[in-house]
Amino acid sequence: MSGGKTRPALYGVVGAYLLYTAYGLFQGMGDPATKMPLVVQILFIIFFAAAGAGLLYAAVRMWKRVSREESELLENMREERRRAEASAGSTDAAESEDAPSEKNPVKTEDLPEAEEENPGTASDQ
Repeated sequence: MSGGKTRPALYGVVGAYLLYTAYGLFQGMGDPATKMPLVVQILFIIFFAAAGAGLLYAAVRMWKRVSREESELLENMREERRRAEASAGSTDAAESEDAPSEKNPVKTEDLPEAEEENPGTASDQ
């Protein structure tokens, strides 16, 4: 299930990095050592800020969608379990107490006394 959250996490990290880059460009905008024209600096700041914000927005939307799908899946699984338990509960009343339940079937090969009684089983041969 967590595989669905990898892409939104990566989008979020990349978006945050682009915003950080835009902030760094904004901080160095008036630096006289830069040979880049001021208009180009502003365009790059706007581009990085918009791309970063867009990626963060997309990441949040994907994260919410994946979380909603996971919660719906879990709720469906719980509902199926309730239905199965309810249907099993109605058939349990008809069974006798001596009969093994289907929830925990007893296998004769799991019992230690079964090995003593049947020495010629296929595992010994």
